[in-house]
Amino acid sequence: MVCILYIAFDIVGLVVLLIGVFVNVFFYDLLIYAGAIVIFLSLIWWVFWYSGNIEVPPAELEDDVGLLKKDKGALTTSSLSRPLFSFHLM
Repeated sequence: MVCILYIAFDIVGLVVLLIGVFVNVFFYDLLIYAGAIVIFLSLIWWVFWYSGNIEVPPAELEDDVGLLKKDKGALTTSSLSRPLFSFHLM
């Protein structure tokens, strides 16, 4: 579906741009700018298509939650903030 959208945006943008360049109309500048903007907006669909086709190795899919693996020697923000907030005000 996304493939159809980026191709359609490219074709429509190119047609509008070429009409603005080669057809003798008084609003040619509007057509040139509109065609360029439509071609630029097709980049959004190209990015969606490209990011949808990225293959992730199965080893990275094992941790589907996305949590980092804990290292025993690593400092975390929670271990650093505990001593700071350990006192209680009365």
